[in-house]
Amino acid sequence: SPSVCEIVCDAPNVKRISLGGPVAFRFCLVVIILVACGAPRTPPAGFVNPSGRTPCVNTPSSDSTVFDTTQVSNKPALASRPRLQYPAELRRQWISARAVVSVIIVADGSPNQRSVKILTATYPDFGMAAAQLVRHSRFWPGCRNGQAVRVKMAIPVDFTTKT
Repeated sequence: SPSVCEIVCDAPNVKRISLGGPVAFRFCLVVIILVACGAPRTPPAGFVNPSGRTPCVNTPSSDSTVFDTTQVSNKPALASRPRLQYPAELRRQWISARAVVSVIIVADGSPNQRSVKILTATYPDFGMAAAQLVRHSRFWPGCRNGQAVRVKMAIPVDFTTKT
């Protein structure tokens, strides 16, 4: 039978990204349960996933309220992201870790730069790299009542070395 990780990571609304070479990175947009998934086949940096497009993308709300992911009909979804900068010294030491970053995704799908906060990080350098990745990623906006709204979410970023 499949593991919890396989079930969660195969769900259609979970976005996963991994880098080629000796470093793999998983970017699962899971809000309540943070799950580390096996290294999947994923698109290169800059990839835009049109199937993750939310239905409200062209109808932004003028409301400045920030909603929780439990208050929206569609959660923000990853549209594109830059290449993850794995901290060189930690890569050299073959250290794997996780960082969790909090961010508000604005109605146009951009991350609110001032809202990016490192919630947890096994090593400070991983937290800084994860925050940088989230700052430069693009998202499909979250939806509420058919309109794109601001949504606060937690994004886990896993740094994994392959043997």
